[in-house]
Amino acid sequence: MSSGARHAGTSAGERFNELSHTWRRRFRRVWVAFFAVAAAFAVAGYLAPGQWKLYLGILAGGVLGVSMALRDTPPQYIESWRLGREGERRTERRLKRLAAAGWLVWHDLSWAGRANVDHVVIGNSGIFLVDSKNYNGTIEVHDGAIRVRWIEDPGDGWESRAIARGTKAASAALAERIAATCGLSPWVQPVVVVWGRFRSVSSRTAACASSTVMP
Repeated sequence: MSSGARHAGTSAGERFNELSHTWRRRFRRVWVAFFAVAAAFAVAGYLAPGQWKLYLGILAGGVLGVSMALRDTPPQYIESWRLGREGERRTERRLKRLAAAGWLVWHDLSWAGRANVDHVVIGNSGIFLVDSKNYNGTIEVHDGAIRVRWIEDPGDGWESRAIARGTKAASAALAERIAATCGLSPWVQPVVVVWGRFRSVSSRTAACASSTVMP
C-alpha cells in the first residue's frame, strides 16, 4: 500500500485534469476559431468609428466569454471526476476531527491490483474503509441502493447497488492484505459517505451513521 502524504482527492483530481486536457485538445480547432472571431471583432472595434467601437467590443467580449465557458464545461463523465475530488476533500476535512483525537487517517491509497481507496481510518472502534461520493441531484438510499434524481427533472435519474458492493469488496481486500502483512485477522468496516442533497434522513439513520464512524 502506498500513500505518502497525499491529500484526499489527489487521484481524482489528476484524472480530471488529464481527461479535461484530452477533451480540450480534441476541440482545439473550435477554440481557435472562437478566439479568431473574438480577435476579429476586437480589431474591427478598434478601427471602427463612433459607437461601433462599443458594439464590436461587446461582441468580442461575448464571443470570448462563451468560448471560455464552453472550454471549462467538459462532459459529465469528465465532470464526475471533479465532483469526486470535491467529495473526498469534504470527507478529509471532517476526518480531521478523528486525527486530532488520535486516530490514524490515510487518504488516496492504492496498491497493486486494486483501484484507488479514498480513506482508511483506524482507531479504538476498529478499522474503517471509507468511500466518498459526491452527486448532483436529490439523493435517496433504500435497501442498499443509491437513487439520484435530477433536480430539474425529478422523474428521471439513476440508481445503483454496485457502490455498496464495491466498498464491501475493497474492505475485504484490505483485510486480506493486513492479514498477509501483519498476521492479523481484522474486520474492516466499509463506510460510504455520500455528499449531496438528500430527500430525507431519519433520525435513526443519522444516529447509526454517527455512532459508526465517531468515537
